[in-house]
Amino acid sequence: MHIEREVKERIFWLIFLSVALIFTRLFALFNAGALFPIFEGLWRGWMAKELLEGARWWSIFNNPYFPAEGGSVVTGYLAALFFSMFGDSLLSLLFVPLLFSLLILATFYLFLERYFNRYVAVIFSFLFIFAPPDFFRFSLLAN
Repeated sequence: MHIEREVKERIFWLIFLSVALIFTRLFALFNAGALFPIFEGLWRGWMAKELLEGARWWSIFNNPYFPAEGGSVVTGYLAALFFSMFGDSLLSLLFVPLLFSLLILATFYLFLERYFNRYVAVIFSFLFIFAPPDFFRFSLLAN
């Protein structure tokens, strides 16, 4: 009975913090989209379009912006997945960093809860969600 309660509390906090993260990031995207420099993400969107239009898989490694960078390739493939699900738009491209932010938040929450306690995990999560403006802005770029 005690274990079930802890699991329910862990799931509650993970869902609550994930919803808070998604809400804050989407709020920032819809209200201040012009403030974000998106030129770096355009190459990732180009890679995603190339993949969806049938380009050879090795052509995406000829990225003129960051040649031979593995993160761009992963972002390009994930952006292609979101483009195929939601259409090719800037919002679909920005779902990739949102996904990475969610994964980072869940990983650190579970790590801190296991090796410290829930209080430390929740405090870190709130600091991650409501980060300083520069960190917040760069966490929304599709790099």
